Amino acid sequence: MASRKQIVERELDVKVPKEYGDFLDTYGIYDPPGIEVYGMRDTLIAYDGIPCVIGATQIFRRDDKLPHRFLVIQTTGLEDEIICLDTEDGTVHSRSRDFGNHKIADSFNEWFERDILNPSQEIQEQREWMGEYWKQRANGILDRARRQRRRGTGPLPRRAVRTKKK
Repeated sequence: MASRKQIVERELDVKVPKEYGDFLDTYGIYDPPGIEVYGMRDTLIAYDGIPCVIGATQIFRRDDKLPHRFLVIQTTGLEDEIICLDTEDGTVHSRSRDFGNHKIADSFNEWFERDILNPSQEIQEQREWMGEYWKQRANGILDRARRQRRRGTGPLPRRAVRTKKK
């Protein structure tokens, strides 16, 4: 049976840096509440979506012309920012259409320990803000749907949907 690292290398046609290979062996995917670092789990049914590093990378290669050497290891939730691992030199980069490409760590382990396991106060505040932002946005969408339903302009309530009799 192929290792997680071997599966990622085969599916994405890259050489996975040792540190990220060790992460795949140790964690597979790191996903405590509010954070996700993409990887591979043996229990994944399909590789074509997030939080699988294969699916995330394929999506950004296709939709955003991500250079072949990068693996998408996180989406930050800020605008279109993604965090990528450069498979050629092991560095970690922040990439976005608006702000370009910026190296943020010399290695996967440096980034993972600094920004994920032991985040600065600034990063913690940013995560809290994003959590609140998405909660408010979801509540706004629900409120709008409720108002539309009351006015009769929104989708029908579930109980009013008719189904064919057998």
